[in-house]
Amino acid sequence: MTVSLLRALGPLGEPLGLIWLFLAAGAFAAAWKRRWRAAAIPAAAAALLSIVGTPWLSDAFLESFERPYARVDWTQLPQADAIVTLGGSYADSTSSVLPLDLSDAGDRLLTGLELARRGRAPYLVFGEGMYTNQVGQPAMLAQSVAEAYDLRPVQIRYLPPCRNTFEEALKIREVMQQQGWKRILLVTSAIHMRRAVAVFEKAGIEVVPAPCDFRVAGITVSRRPSGPLPQLGYVDQFTAAWHEWIGWWIYRWRGWL
Repeated sequence: MTVSLLRALGPLGEPLGLIWLFLAAGAFAAAWKRRWRAAAIPAAAAALLSIVGTPWLSDAFLESFERPYARVDWTQLPQADAIVTLGGSYADSTSSVLPLDLSDAGDRLLTGLELARRGRAPYLVFGEGMYTNQVGQPAMLAQSVAEAYDLRPVQIRYLPPCRNTFEEALKIREVMQQQGWKRILLVTSAIHMRRAVAVFEKAGIEVVPAPCDFRVAGITVSRRPSGPLPQLGYVDQFTAAWHEWIGWWIYRWRGWL
C-alpha cells in the first residue's frame, strides 16, 4: 500500500472518519437492496460530512472572512491611545508553568503584547474579564506573560466581565470617555474582525484593525485534499465560519452593528 493511499485513508482512523464509513456502508447496503428511501438518509448524512469536513468548502468559507485583513502592513500601523485585545484567548490553569492556558485564539494575547512591545500605544487592555480567580476577582492571568515581555512603560488594564463583543465595546467606550482616548488598535482573530469592527464603530469608537489568528489566508503550510473523507479540523473551521456568519446577522438584528 503506497504512502499516498495511506494518507488518503488516514481519516478513517479518526472517529469522524469511522462514522462517515458506517454511514456510507449503510447507504450502499440499502441501495444494493433497492431500498432507496432507507439509503437516502445515511447517504445524505455522509455527503454533508464530506462537504463540511473537507478543505474545499471549509477553507473557502473561512477565508472569505479573513481575506480582507490578510494584507495588513504592520510597519504602517498608526499610533493609538490603547491596544485592546478581545477575550477568548486564554483560560486559567493550575498545572502549567504559567497560570494560563492559551486557546486556539491565543494569538490575540501574543499580538497585543507584541504591539505593546513595539510602542504602538501606552495602554494595553485585556478583554478577559469573564475568567475569575477563587476569590471572585478578575484573574490577571496575562500578567506573568506581560512581565516577561518587559512592558514597564506600558500600563496594563483589564475589562470587567463581558458576555460578548457588544458588551466589550460598551466597556471600552466607558474607559475611553474616562481616559480621553480617541483611537484604539483592536486585536482579535481575523475571522472575527469584521463583526468586531462593526460593533465598535457602531458604539462610536475609532478603530484600527490589528488582526491575528489566521487559519487559512496567508498560511503557507501545504494543505492536501483528503478526498471525500471528513476530518475534524475542517469541521472546526467550517463551524467557526458558520458561527461568524450567524453572529453577524444576529448582531445586525439586535441593532448592534
